Formats: sequence, structure tokens, C-alpha cells
Amino acid sequence: MFQATALPALIIAQVESKYDMSRLIFYREQSSKMNGQFAFTSSMVVAEMPYSIICAVSCFICLYFPPGFNPTPSRGGHHFLMILVYELFSVTLGQMISAFIPNSFFAALLNPFIIITFVLFCGVTILKPNLPKFWRAWLYKLDPFTRIIGGMVVTELHGAKVTCDPHEYNNFPIPDGQTCGGYAAKFMETMPGYIRDLNATGSCNYCAYSVGDEFF
Repeated sequence: MFQATALPALIIAQVESKYDMSRLIFYREQSSKMNGQFAFTSSMVVAEMPYSIICAVSCFICLYFPPGFNPTPSRGGHHFLMILVYELFSVTLGQMISAFIPNSFFAALLNPFIIITFVLFCGVTILKPNLPKFWRAWLYKLDPFTRIIGGMVVTELHGAKVTCDPHEYNNFPIPDGQTCGGYAAKFMETMPGYIRDLNATGSCNYCAYSVGDEFF
């Protein structure tokens, strides 16, 4: 899922040069008053939509099915819509950067700063609790990568059954004469996860999660 964050860097770099060339043509033709700024900006956004849809479909197929994500139509459809909006956001972000910068050369110098900021403060590269309080208070929530990754994770993990591998269980001893189900009954009423064998004696194997919702 985190691989999706690489898309904006690729899209923005391509959009900026195209926008810069189109803007030069607009400046040349502006003196004839054939069209205004609204027509130019609207046409630039609308013209990119078909390509964004094609790119979104390609990215969805490559990012969703090979890892074996949930094939349920509602889950897949929501995932696709997020990628589509993500594509459109990347295109318009690239155009916005170009609109404020004189040419695509200087715009390309600004791109790494923006992308690195998005990646660092989305809660993956640096976990949210580890972010400085000042940045966590506003930049983490403002970061668009936070929304796209959070939406993908929630879509995939909701209702997903979790089964721990043997080395992932937490083992703890219990008093003689008791079973795991009886000894840990009150604990399991308030805590997520599951006991591997409720009838086991001597020690119990506890998995911290039983369903994906408990993770987040």
C-alpha cells in the first residue's frame, strides 16, 4: 500500500513540463483574446482526466490483485476510487506547483521537498506517536498521504481474520490445575486477540489480534 505514495512524484514531474509548454502557448495567444485564464485552467484539468482514469485502472490492477487483497466488489471499488482521486490530486498538484513557478526547471527543484514532506509525516516512515508534537498536531492530519494510506489500510483490514504464526504468539505460564480458557477469561473479556488453545494447561499462547479491526 505504501508503494502508492510513489505515484505523485512520477505524475507531478510529467505534468509540470506539459503545463509549462501549454502556458507558453496560452501567453502567446492571449493577446488575441481568443480565450481567458478560466478557459485555460479548466481545459488543462479536464484534458488530463482521461489519462488519469487509464492510469488509475492500471495502478489499481497492479497494486490490488497481485498482493491478494480482498476481492469483494465493495472493497475493491472503494480502493479503486481512492486511487482515482489520488491520481487526480497528483495531476492538479503538479499543475498548481507549475502555476506558481516560472518554469518547469525550478518546479522540479521544489518537487522533492513536497514529496519528502508528505512521505515523512504520513505516519508510516515515522510512526504518529514518534512525530514531534508540533508536526503531529496539524501536518500529520493535513498530509494527503495520511488519508490515502489510512483509507487503503482500513478497507483491507476491516473484518479480516488474523491468524498468528507460531513464532508470533505471546507465551505465558498459568497455575497448575487450570486451563487457559478459565485462567484468562476475564483478561479476554477486555482485551483483543485470542488464545490458541483454551483447554491448554501449563502455559498459554496468546495472539494480540483476532480480526484486522483490532489493529487500528
